[in-house]
Amino acid sequence: MLPTAAHRRPLIHSAEAREIFISGCEADLQAIRLAQRKRDKDSLQRQLHALKGALIVFGERETATLCEQAEDDLRRHSVSACAATLRRFEDAIRTVIETYKRGCDCTRSC
Repeated sequence: MLPTAAHRRPLIHSAEAREIFISGCEADLQAIRLAQRKRDKDSLQRQLHALKGALIVFGERETATLCEQAEDDLRRHSVSACAATLRRFEDAIRTVIETYKRGCDCTRSC
């Protein structure tokens, strides 16, 4: 479950924190793709869960919600059956990464 409304404000992050976030998201996305190709459900769930936490810390609630939906789908279905949900999440995380590369603090503010 995602944090309550009181925890939805994006935090202000330094350029260094943004760079760490970007590189972490890119590495996590690669690990997610690899786990998906291998149909490694456990690894995929772990990667999604970890990335969801980072998204929450950086105030990316909408993308964190998509991540949570992918986690929920994986609990009930096979990796192959979750392809559409995982694709939506991947598109969203790419948008987040590109937004932060432009120097923005949150996808909602740019």
